[in-house]
Amino acid sequence: MIFDHLQNAARYTVLHPDFEVAFNFLKNNKVADLPTGKHTIRGEEVFAIISDDFGFGGKEQARLESHRHYIDIQVVLAGTDVMGWQRLAACQNITEPYTPERDLIFYSDQPLVWFEVPADHFVIFYPEDTHAPLATADKLRKIVFKIAIQES
Repeated sequence: MIFDHLQNAARYTVLHPDFEVAFNFLKNNKVADLPTGKHTIRGEEVFAIISDDFGFGGKEQARLESHRHYIDIQVVLAGTDVMGWQRLAACQNITEPYTPERDLIFYSDQPLVWFEVPADHFVIFYPEDTHAPLATADKLRKIVFKIAIQES
């Protein structure tokens, strides 16, 4: 997991070639004016999902999730999200098994840490991270980039 301010995004482009693609999308588009929903950047390899809605209402309603084939870059554009994090290896209680169509697994395990993610900050979650986003009652505008893992 990586947590930082958008002004430092360029530091992380060396970690994956498509991180630069995602951060350039932010720089080159007025994301505040883009409609909610899926935005294809490069097929199913790099795409973004923009949401503009309220969180789940608190930590009690948020659930840990993980992905097998995508890295998430979650960027808060307005509001403050609350997110939980736990190592995937520490999660033992699957509540919804893996669905390939959604690339998603849910767990009933608890996050090790909770943290606030204010506007203009981002978090990168790798497949070895579980995360519980939207653990807030606040209204948020977010963009979540999905970056396909490069199989070697």
